[in-house]
Amino acid sequence: MLWAVKGSGINHYLKDGFNVVRRFQSGDEPDDNVDTFMWLGCSKTLEGAEKLAAKQEVETEIREFKIQQVEKDN
Repeated sequence: MLWAVKGSGINHYLKDGFNVVRRFQSGDEPDDNVDTFMWLGCSKTLEGAEKLAAKQEVETEIREFKIQQVEKDN
């Protein structure tokens, strides 16, 4: 089963980390509010997401979602 979400609604499906998505562009320029997205996977690290994206046979994007840096107390 394949599913795609239009516009910024994709943010409801993104998981914490680096998400790999496919964009179906509807105009000449990319527009997050109008384009349709298909979620392909997620990784906690950028390197993991890049490996996942490289395995895809289509053009993908990596979207960072809710990544919080832990600050160390000095």
